[in-house]
Amino acid sequence: ADSGGFIHDLRSGSVTRLMVGVGGDGADDASWAPDGSFLAVRNIMDLVLFRTDGSEIRRLRNVIHSGRGMLGTISPDGGQLVFSDVPEESQVGSNIDLWTVDLVSGTKTRLTERNGIDSSAIWDRDGQSVLFISDRGGSSNLYRIGPDGAVDQLTEYANSQVIYPRLLGRDGVAYTLVSAVQEVMIGSPDRLDEARMVARGRYPDISDDGTIIAYVSEDGRELRVIRPETGESTVRMEGELSESYGFGDWLSPDGSTVAMFVFEGEATVLYTVPVEGGSPRRLYSADARKEIVPAWSPDSREIAFGDGTDRVVVP
Repeated sequence: ADSGGFIHDLRSGSVTRLMVGVGGDGADDASWAPDGSFLAVRNIMDLVLFRTDGSEIRRLRNVIHSGRGMLGTISPDGGQLVFSDVPEESQVGSNIDLWTVDLVSGTKTRLTERNGIDSSAIWDRDGQSVLFISDRGGSSNLYRIGPDGAVDQLTEYANSQVIYPRLLGRDGVAYTLVSAVQEVMIGSPDRLDEARMVARGRYPDISDDGTIIAYVSEDGRELRVIRPETGESTVRMEGELSESYGFGDWLSPDGSTVAMFVFEGEATVLYTVPVEGGSPRRLYSADARKEIVPAWSPDSREIAFGDGTDRVVVP
């Protein structure tokens, strides 16, 4: 049978199916165009571009080499996507490099080539440079690679791991850090010596404006949100939270809502959780325990995610 996904409009109740794969090959992660007009969906080794009305634009064959490949962001002009993947010549999953792919021709360009992990890639504002996380210095830090291939190190943390870089305002970059003792910290490339702990926990995600951090408590049972400027932390949900919280865009770009997958018995259930209060809203349930990675649309009105068989977009 064909497999695919759906666009589910919560306001009208209408459902539009996205035909992603054939014979049970389903959708994996997704990335939105900056203007929200289309999304790229990874289907095993292929990359499928969809309009938001569910119609397919094109399928780019054999873009992703391995199951450990992860999509980054689409360039400001909508023409290229950056992603991480295990090189074809490598059989070691801990060796991950960066590529770009032209979303019209399907031409791939390799950006990095080294032993180690380069990941979490996002396009910089100029549409020419890419920001990414690398362990090339022994600890995960933030780097930038330019169109000439030159790599600049932007942060220099020795005892913390930089994760989830976000463009902040007109010229800044926000990110969160996690230490070996599950400390969530916040820092900026402009203030390397001012990184500070804001909470104890793991899997933090930060809003695009840097004012809200969502994270999981140390015991993995609570979803919490915190405003770094005030230090005020609140519990927004409790349960057996999916470990896939460590990947993807869980906090909406505007910082208003968290998309949270929770294990309930043998099912995996998606909830949206308001940051400012209100009850979690149950949106979707998969009939097995699965690690599901969501992707928020730029306007924070839709969520794309895949569970290996389905793609659901939720306004």
